[in-house]
Amino acid sequence: MDLAHLKPRVLSGAQVAHNDLWNLLERAADGVWLWNIDDDELFWSPNFVALLGYSEASLADAPTLMGITHPDDRVRHESIVQASYSAGGRYSAEFRMLRADGSTVWVSAWAIWHARPGHKPHSMLGIVRDVSERVATRDQLEASESRFRAFFDQVPAAVYIKDEDCRHIYGNEIAARFAGTDLQSFIGVTARELMNLETAEALIKADKEAMYGEETVTWVGPLRLPGDIADRQIWDTKFPIRGTNGERMLGGVGIDVTELHETQRQLGIAQRLESVGLMASGVAHDFNNLLFAIAGNAELAMQHVPGEHAGNLESILAATEHASALCRQLLAIGGRAETDTGRQSIDLADLVRESAELLKLSLQAEHPLELNISEADCTVHANPDQLRQVLVNLVLNAKQASAPNTAITIELGQADLSSFVGRTASNMHTWLAEDAGDGVFISVEDRGHGISKDRIDRIFDPYYTDSELGHGLGLATVFGVVKAVRGAIRVQSEDGVGTRFDVFIPRVAPSESDAALTVSVPVDPQTVTGMQRILVIDDHEGIVAIVTTWLERLGLDVTSYTNSQLAADVLRSRASEFDAVISDVSMPDVGGLGILATVREQDADKPVILASGFNDAVMKTGDDPRVWFLQKPYSLGELQRVLNEAAETAPSDDGQSDPELQQAVAGVGDE
Repeated sequence: MDLAHLKPRVLSGAQVAHNDLWNLLERAADGVWLWNIDDDELFWSPNFVALLGYSEASLADAPTLMGITHPDDRVRHESIVQASYSAGGRYSAEFRMLRADGSTVWVSAWAIWHARPGHKPHSMLGIVRDVSERVATRDQLEASESRFRAFFDQVPAAVYIKDEDCRHIYGNEIAARFAGTDLQSFIGVTARELMNLETAEALIKADKEAMYGEETVTWVGPLRLPGDIADRQIWDTKFPIRGTNGERMLGGVGIDVTELHETQRQLGIAQRLESVGLMASGVAHDFNNLLFAIAGNAELAMQHVPGEHAGNLESILAATEHASALCRQLLAIGGRAETDTGRQSIDLADLVRESAELLKLSLQAEHPLELNISEADCTVHANPDQLRQVLVNLVLNAKQASAPNTAITIELGQADLSSFVGRTASNMHTWLAEDAGDGVFISVEDRGHGISKDRIDRIFDPYYTDSELGHGLGLATVFGVVKAVRGAIRVQSEDGVGTRFDVFIPRVAPSESDAALTVSVPVDPQTVTGMQRILVIDDHEGIVAIVTTWLERLGLDVTSYTNSQLAADVLRSRASEFDAVISDVSMPDVGGLGILATVREQDADKPVILASGFNDAVMKTGDDPRVWFLQKPYSLGELQRVLNEAAETAPSDDGQSDPELQQAVAGVGDE
């Protein structure tokens, strides 16, 4: 067969054996063709000719059959014709043809071959139909399906459709992955074939509820994905769908909310610890005021009690010092214990070695202490006493958790903190700054019984302990100190194997100057030079009485107020009458910072001494050089030292105030 040179002619009744058949073909909407292979003649019906935009006259000038076929379809179409001819069966094809005006029309052609028994086909009779509209609709549907598929394949969620039997009839790659399989295996099966029976039944129950309940249903549950060692939380929203014939189907969207679930859990822990910390700080503040009254009266009494009875008072003072240390632990729990006060550059390697010598005495031979200290620089800026307390608490906690004759390891080295910034995990608490980089880690590891998953969320709660020997403040104190220095703490534990605590702290260069507050030795508490009139403000009557008595015994004139609003009013009109002001920080109405602002409105150089159980108050006073801070409970010697320092460093009195300093403190607000 030579299709390349085959040209069509108009089919007429002469080529059709029966008139009735010809009449039928003339009336048919479809085009008809007849191909006589032996004579190499191709005839088209008038409808076929019209379909391609030719007339009977112009058809003679039309191209060959292959020339009328669209160039992109010629090879395929010819191969279909040749294959059907060789087989002697039916011919069926869908292809594009070129109209007389050059436009394209999609046609669907169907034909049968005629052959004498034992011979090759000698003719073909077929029909052709214009299917351009159907093909355009199909192309639109395919394009829509392609866009639909592309969209849902890129959606960062599991998307699926199920039939009434809960079999998957559509799904994307994420949906298949959630089911623990590939997309090919996902389609056509139910959850029962893909998941454990308990999870599958829960999912199918939710499917049926949504499908027949006509409402959206949300299922939240655990799924173990391939390669994971723990369950992930999946939020699955299901909604009913009706097919074109009214059949029930189900659509669904599943989202992995494991990280969100973990973030919410961590937020709950943080809020709980924050609440407990605030309560602990409040208790410490009030307790400090009581300790101040006890210690202050004991110190006054020692000046009048005979020597043989002074030992009792010394015992009282020692007890108040121990109680004050407990208050500092409570303040650390609240994250209010670490400030510039007492901070300095510390080589943690030296601190760990020094602390280890004392810890070995406590651990004795029952728990050998192993040190792994890096030779790299491990300098940080912090309060050494508090970091020493962190180390001691972690080691003692390890001792209580360890079996006899098992070692405890302390490790120290450098760490890159950038990977921990903003990190959220069940075993990680971080307060690192966004630009945190170089850091130091201290690790304490034991070979004890470990911490179970149901308890690891509570180990930093104050007074929570599972040890008969513990009091529940050790890890809470560690938590508060790490929070205050804007570090991070991580817990890694396995039941029956042991626990490791890692504390991360930003590192500083060794050359940075210490910020430690130098405490001078108290001078003779009999005199204060350069001052005479002192204003004392504190809402606690016992403290006002103690401080007033102390100052009067130093020979000073004292005016005192327990109402801070009245004191502020007096300062606005009579500030010049006082050489110095001593004020509590936390008071109702007007706080200590409000008192400071009131003083600065009148006098930029007047000494102001702020006292508080919260030593972070000093951070809020800015760079005012004429402000001193006393940590409650303080002693008579400490007060007298600060007063003498204020008097000795007073600027020369030239009758002028420093306007820049006044402007700097004008914005200091109330607390």
